[in-house]
Amino acid sequence: LHLWSLGIEEQFYIVWPLLVWAFWRCKTWRVPLMVAVAAGSLAWNLYQSQHDLVHDFYSPLTRFWELLSGALLAYAMRGEAAQPLSDRAWWRQSANFRSLLGLGLLVLAVVVTDERHFPGAWALLPVAGAVLVVSAPTQAWANRVVFSNTVWVWVGTISYPLYLWHWPIFSFARIVDGGTPSVMWRSMALVASVALAWLTFVVVEKPLRFAWTFRYKTMSLVLAMVGVGALGYATHKAEGYPFRAVMQPQRVM
Repeated sequence: LHLWSLGIEEQFYIVWPLLVWAFWRCKTWRVPLMVAVAAGSLAWNLYQSQHDLVHDFYSPLTRFWELLSGALLAYAMRGEAAQPLSDRAWWRQSANFRSLLGLGLLVLAVVVTDERHFPGAWALLPVAGAVLVVSAPTQAWANRVVFSNTVWVWVGTISYPLYLWHWPIFSFARIVDGGTPSVMWRSMALVASVALAWLTFVVVEKPLRFAWTFRYKTMSLVLAMVGVGALGYATHKAEGYPFRAVMQPQRVM
């Protein structure tokens, strides 16, 4: 279930470069078109949050504006404007304020939001907070003291495999326990998630990104992605393979 967000990201990374390529031919309308796409996605998010929260949560159309916020920030700071934001004096002078405000919005988002009201308008809190933090340089106080802390940097380094590992481990623990596991089991699941994430980063991610110089690496990864997609499609067409043991009716003894 947790792979849905990766699916949305991949769809964005496929669709957005094509849109940028199309927008680049319209220099006058480039920024308004990008803003219009983001605003349309946000508006659809707000609408769906009042009518179909499940669709609102999982649909890429209602979530693209979150990723587009970062794209618009990157363009504003390094775009072709006469004076990008990064060169403006007031922008540099407000770096500490932006990083602190961004940190505050992220903390507030954790405290006040829950799955019953998210994404909807509440998604503006973490998105705005992330944009403000990213917009500030590393010298800004919150970025230097909080986000550059060695422990958090290490957690950030393994965050991708940690995201992949934690959900199946915690879900399996809940299935085995028949409910919410005890604090001890949840703590053990957390330790196992971190350990497996670090191992995955060292054994798989680092070699794949930096050490593997195989000539056909990109093609191999693309073929692997196509294979996984084909397997997922086959599973969908087979209705989740209902003949597997877990789907069979249990015999009453």
